[in-house]
Amino acid sequence: GIRKPVNIQVSHCHQSYGVCVEGLVSTVYDSAHCDNAVELPSFKLVYSGDTRPCDRLIELGRNATILIHEATFEDCLHAEALSKRHSTISEALMVAKQMNAYRVILTHFSQRYPGIPPLDQLLINESDIQANNSPNHSDEIQEMVSRMVFAFDFMSLSFVSLLWAPHYVKALTIAFPPTAKDKDVEDVSDNELNQNDANAQSKNKQKAAKADQCPCKIDTFVPKKKQKS
Repeated sequence: GIRKPVNIQVSHCHQSYGVCVEGLVSTVYDSAHCDNAVELPSFKLVYSGDTRPCDRLIELGRNATILIHEATFEDCLHAEALSKRHSTISEALMVAKQMNAYRVILTHFSQRYPGIPPLDQLLINESDIQANNSPNHSDEIQEMVSRMVFAFDFMSLSFVSLLWAPHYVKALTIAFPPTAKDKDVEDVSDNELNQNDANAQSKNKQKAAKADQCPCKIDTFVPKKKQKS
């Protein structure tokens, strides 16, 4: 069961927090092969929430079993990630590397990516590496690609699934290929969302003010008391 939940403020907007949960597990069985058991006496799960790479979160989640980290933008949109206080895919992988996480589950992708975000520069073939034809990426990033899992709505993973889940990333990029983003479709920034909320509140106040100024009055019917005879 869960024994130690801790939250910590992360590098995003006000009152943004990441969380670390530690717990105890006895023996985990593979549902497909009940004879295969994995001894997992404890686990450590870290969830980043919306954030830039955060040293406090890295320290809190040291040696995590699972890191669930936001990866809103692809690497070429680093400037946009900075301005909106989100993380790129490579930044999320580096956080996992510094944390020494066993598995990193990437989530919170921008709405501009209806499929898997572009990963051409991350998923390098072994033959390219041996031939020294790989793109200019650090060895740390390439190491973490082998521990990377992509999150989907309603996705569930058992602890045993963590063993093989990263091997499905390349298959997912084929099943849900990246599509060319529409140049007219951009992410709605946090400031725009706040402005929309402010506009909605202003309209509600105006409606309430007009209702108070309405000249119409509702007469209340009060029955007359009967006179005693």
